[in-house]
Amino acid sequence: MNVYAIGASRHIGYYAAVQLLKKGATVTFLLRNLSVFDDDAEIQRYIKDGKARLLKGDALNREEVAAGWAAAAQAGPIDVFLFTIGTPAQPLHASDPDAHI
Repeated sequence: MNVYAIGASRHIGYYAAVQLLKKGATVTFLLRNLSVFDDDAEIQRYIKDGKARLLKGDALNREEVAAGWAAAAQAGPIDVFLFTIGTPAQPLHASDPDAHI
């Protein structure tokens, strides 16, 4: 199984990705910070085995998401798109000039 994961560096996305890795999937993570898993022994084992692949990119950038998809597809057809982007701590309001809705 080939998985493209966005928003899987923490919380439910992380745990879902780990479960998929345990089932033998190859998971390509799109990450803003490639060092997020540096101290994670479990993910490091999958990286070493070639089952976890880390790509630098921003999930809010269309071109970077598309490039990540293409990179993930190099491992074969993508079977699962794991999308677990969190929401901001503060709600966004259309009247807020700094909001990016």
